Amino acid sequence: MKIIVNLIRSIIITAIIALALLILGVVTVIYITVDNNGELTSFESITLNDIKRVKVIAQQVTGNMEKESSEQQITLSERDLNLAISHFGPSLINIPDSAFAKINLSNQQQSLQLTLPLDHLLALGKTELEKRPNDLLASLASLASDVLKNKWINIEWNIKIDGMAETGHWLSAGQLRIGKLTLSQTQSQKFADRIIKSLLSNANSQPALEAWKNITDINHQDDRVVVSYVFPSSGTSSLRSYQSLILNPREQAQVDIYTQKINTLPKKTSLIQLLTAMFTLAAERTAGLGDPVGENRALLLSLAKLYGADDLNAILKGNNPAQFNRKRLNYTIYGRRDLAQHLILSAGISLLADEGLANLIGLDKEISDYQAGKTISAWDLLADQAGIRLARNATRSERSAKQVQQLLSQAKSDKHLLPDLGPDFSYAEDQFGVDDLDELNQLISLTLDELIILKK
Repeated sequence: MKIIVNLIRSIIITAIIALALLILGVVTVIYITVDNNGELTSFESITLNDIKRVKVIAQQVTGNMEKESSEQQITLSERDLNLAISHFGPSLINIPDSAFAKINLSNQQQSLQLTLPLDHLLALGKTELEKRPNDLLASLASLASDVLKNKWINIEWNIKIDGMAETGHWLSAGQLRIGKLTLSQTQSQKFADRIIKSLLSNANSQPALEAWKNITDINHQDDRVVVSYVFPSSGTSSLRSYQSLILNPREQAQVDIYTQKINTLPKKTSLIQLLTAMFTLAAERTAGLGDPVGENRALLLSLAKLYGADDLNAILKGNNPAQFNRKRLNYTIYGRRDLAQHLILSAGISLLADEGLANLIGLDKEISDYQAGKTISAWDLLADQAGIRLARNATRSERSAKQVQQLLSQAKSDKHLLPDLGPDFSYAEDQFGVDDLDELNQLISLTLDELIILKK
């Protein structure tokens, strides 16, 4: 009997020790792999200078395309690569919100850096567990979700660029760091093989794979990569269009749909009537396709293209943004064509580049007017900021995008698109100087907050 009691005691003690070691191991793994903050907090934002540089590259590499196949060299900086990741990455890989990536490129460091919200990974794990019901695992998953809420996974993957390697194998994966844990080269390679296999099976990655086949050489120089690339003869190059430089093929197709819609609508009307018809179409397409953000983005870009495609090309060629000549179309807000132009172009530029650039161009235009002997217009600034906010709220999230669709598809008057500044800012009284900008901006911010579609 005593032997049995001692045996049971030994089993219990062993089980307790094993459980303690398991818990300690899990805690240790979490401690060394999970962080309280993300190392990356955003993608690179494209600016006017970036667009100009891409345009120059496009013009260089397409110079001989219409004559015969030729090999060209493209020099890409670290920033160029990161802008490509920020724009095309989400279209190639289904990534969660708040997940970001960055290339680090120097003589000392060549790596791919990633930041992922742990909540997303836990949600994926929960989905997998639901396919295989198990009460114990479900309880552990729920406990883990509570403990690891609002935590982050920071990853850095060393990359080696070898121009002397066999064709197509210039990039090789080095060791992988997850938080404070660095995996062995063998483990890192297994991860790399799995990820590459997943990418190769993704239909959206086919254009990138086709482009990779046309690369003949890659050389790393400081914070730049020189790529030798064969550009086959294929007639007129789509790279000559700014639209194809900024938008991926799926986005271009969406823009074309809304451009066709514009062509069926009256050419002389209030902007709100045009937007009501456009956002009604966006809501209908969202109900069928489930992409409210993409639909709203394409809608606003189609209008921006209508207002300034040629002028945007002029900016890309190096013209001063202050000399940006807006097209005078017959869409109006409160009977004024200039307000519609300001709003739509600000919305489009903030989507093509970023809000900072759209704001800069708007302010630069007003200050240039002032320096030329004119005055600063509160209404112009109001319309500029309204366009930026409309673009932001129409594309910020699925919920926000659907709300904008619902409100604008039912809008009836100009006041549903742009607040009225009132008689104190009539055309005759709307004359301000540079010293008034701070107060005007505060007034405009408060005024725009009156509309749900423009509220910060």
